[in-house]
Amino acid sequence: MSTDPFGGGDAEPQAAPASEDAIERGIAALQAAATEAIAAARAVLDVAEELVADPRTAAAVTNLLGSVARLGPRPRRDDDGGEDGVQRIPVS
Repeated sequence: MSTDPFGGGDAEPQAAPASEDAIERGIAALQAAATEAIAAARAVLDVAEELVADPRTAAAVTNLLGSVARLGPRPRRDDDGGEDGVQRIPVS
């Protein structure tokens, strides 16, 4: 018989509890998510590098974004006479 207080020696290894298994799965999921985030950041940096290297590409992207912004929704202006954008409703 083993006298090791940490469970070593002749004892058979025990199966990991369900909570440890869930923790391992959670860590694996976090590692996968971190890997994907790093890959996405690299892609953004590749695009930024190309924009810096070729000014024509930067101009084209700027023009494209400007065109998209012009096609977007316009802010609605109500003719309530107020400058603060708050509609006041009188209550009697």
